Amino acid sequence: SLDLLPGSGSDWSSPATNPHHPILFESGNLGIPEKELRKAYLVAVKDFARILSEGKTDDEVFDLTSVILLANPAHNTAFNVRKKLLSRDPVESPTVELALTRLLFHTRDGAKSSLLWHHRRHFLRMQHYAAEGHSGSPIMADEVPPLTVTQFEEEFALATRACEVYPRSYFAWLHRTKCLQSVHAIITTTSETSHYMDLMLDERIRTRSWIESHIGDHSAVDYLCEIEKVLIDLVAARSSLLDQNAKLAVHATLSTSLTHAEELLSSYPDHETTWAYYRGIV
Repeated sequence: SLDLLPGSGSDWSSPATNPHHPILFESGNLGIPEKELRKAYLVAVKDFARILSEGKTDDEVFDLTSVILLANPAHNTAFNVRKKLLSRDPVESPTVELALTRLLFHTRDGAKSSLLWHHRRHFLRMQHYAAEGHSGSPIMADEVPPLTVTQFEEEFALATRACEVYPRSYFAWLHRTKCLQSVHAIITTTSETSHYMDLMLDERIRTRSWIESHIGDHSAVDYLCEIEKVLIDLVAARSSLLDQNAKLAVHATLSTSLTHAEELLSSYPDHETTWAYYRGIV
C-alpha cells in the first residue's frame, strides 16, 4: 500500500529508529510525508527538464518520473517518457508499470487522474499483446483488452478502491465501463462464456450495493444502467450465445431491476440520482 502522510515525518519516526527516515516503510507498506514529497517534486521537475533538454533518456530520468507522478499524477510528459522507456521491454514492463499505477490509485490525486487510468489501460494492452505474441491488435486505443476473470476482478476492485479514496471518481467508473464492454465482447465472440457471465452478474450485485450506500454517485448509477443494457442485449438479441442456466439467471436478475429502482426512489425521493436511476431502468 501507499499513503501520503501529513506533515514532515518528524511525528512518525526518527533517524535513530528508522533507517528510511523521513519515509516509513513497514511490511511492504510505504508512507511518504507530504512536505518531503513536495520538496522532492521541485527537485525532480527541475532535473527532469534539464535531462530532457540534453536529449537523455536513461534510468535516472525514469526514477525522476516516479517521484513526479507520485506528487502530480497528471504530468503528461512524465507519462509519455515512461511509455517510451518501457516500450523497450514489452514483456516485463507491463508488470512493473501496472504495479506502480495500482499504488498511485491509493492517493487522492491519482484516483481522479484521467491520465493515470489511460496509462494503466495502455499497459494492460501491452501485456495482452506480449502474451499473444504479437505487437498489434484490432483493439481500439484506450480500450481494455480481453483479460482473464481474475484480472477483471482486480480492475473492478481497483476502481472501487479509487472511489473510496476520491468519492464519485468519474474516471474510475469510466475505466470500469470499459472493462464491462470488454467482458461483453468476450461473451459475444467466444464460446467460453459461463465464467464471464457470472462475473457480470456479480459486478451488478456489487454496483447495486455501492449505490445503496452512496446515493449521490451519479456515475455509479450510469454504470449500473450500462450493465442492465448489456444484459438486455444478451437475452434479447444474442440469446443463442447463452446456455439455459445463463438465460434463467439473467431473466431472474432483470426481473428485480424496476423494483430496486422504485425502492431507492421511495427511500430517497429528494435525490436527483435516484430519479436518474429510475428513468434509466424504465
